[in-house]
Amino acid sequence: MPTLLGDAIDDGGLVSLSEARRLLGAASRTALYGWMRDGELPYVVLGRRRAIPRAALRAFVAARLVGAGPAPARGA
Repeated sequence: MPTLLGDAIDDGGLVSLSEARRLLGAASRTALYGWMRDGELPYVVLGRRRAIPRAALRAFVAARLVGAGPAPARGA
C-alpha cells in the first residue's frame, strides 16, 4: 500500500522550504508558512523540519494560473 510520503518521493521528491521559496519566485517565508497553515500548500514533517513535495508545488502553482484557458477566437 503506497504512503503519502512514498508518493511524494516517487513524484519528484521533496524540497526544503528555502528551495520552495526560490521556486515560487522568492515568496516570503511568512507567506509560505501561511499557505501551509491554511492547508493550501501540503507539506511533510521530517523530524523538526518541513519539506514540500514537488508535486504539491506544481499543483499549487497550477491552481493559481491566470489566463491559462484557451485563447478566445479572433473576431468572436
